[in-house]
Amino acid sequence: MKPIIYSAIFATSSFALAPFAASDTYRNEIYATYSELDEVDEYSINLQGKHYFSAVDTTGLPLAEAAFLQKSSSVTLAASNNNYKSDNYENDTYARSLNVNYFIPNSIFFVGAGVSQQKHNIHNFDGGDDAGVYDYSTDWGSNLNARIGVAPIEGLQIWSDFYENSDISDYWNLSAKYVKPLSNERAVSTEVYYSDNDYGPRTVIVSADYYFTHRFSVGVGAARFMYDGDYRDDTNSYHVRARHFVTENISADLTYFSSDYSDSWMIGGTFRF
Repeated sequence: MKPIIYSAIFATSSFALAPFAASDTYRNEIYATYSELDEVDEYSINLQGKHYFSAVDTTGLPLAEAAFLQKSSSVTLAASNNNYKSDNYENDTYARSLNVNYFIPNSIFFVGAGVSQQKHNIHNFDGGDDAGVYDYSTDWGSNLNARIGVAPIEGLQIWSDFYENSDISDYWNLSAKYVKPLSNERAVSTEVYYSDNDYGPRTVIVSADYYFTHRFSVGVGAARFMYDGDYRDDTNSYHVRARHFVTENISADLTYFSSDYSDSWMIGGTFRF
């Protein structure tokens, strides 16, 4: 696992050192990630493109948080592939989405809307059971979503997401993020997420990142999944992550996750223009 991580970091850093012109503003961002689980044969690839309606100025701000602190409205396109394989079974899950996040001028409110789609390609090998060998693909299934949020003070945003076919009495969630710039290019970011789901676990996630400079940050986080009833024990997950902007336009990040059942890692890269 480690040679793969080190090779990916080296390749990303080498690309970042290419002669791109530094810029204090950007309007577009491309973000890609690759992740693997240690205990099982599973990986995920994600690609996201974001366009901001107005230029994001990074002057005097942590590069990773400039758009958040300026409350920049945006539209995002994303696509992903998750591949899981066992001795006699393989499932490819494909997902794609389009989302808009809009801050209402001269107000503390922001709203969002979008659509996500998902499909599965399933292949069952001849594992000696009665199922035999077969291939099966689902159609694209679509789900609409919406967001309502407030930004009551500088650096703080609080919001809730809503999903088609999910009644608020059955599922609701609340997210909050606060970023505080400090002196000498330093800053601290904290995030909290809570969801209550009648068809799954109640979830609490907390995380924090410290920006040693406007380019480099290290963060930690924890999650707890709480199951009502006796059929399953509550579980915990933890992560540590680091992100570095090699130039004003390009960054590389690495995250390691550890949970009660499995560990995983993720490497990512960002290009802005």
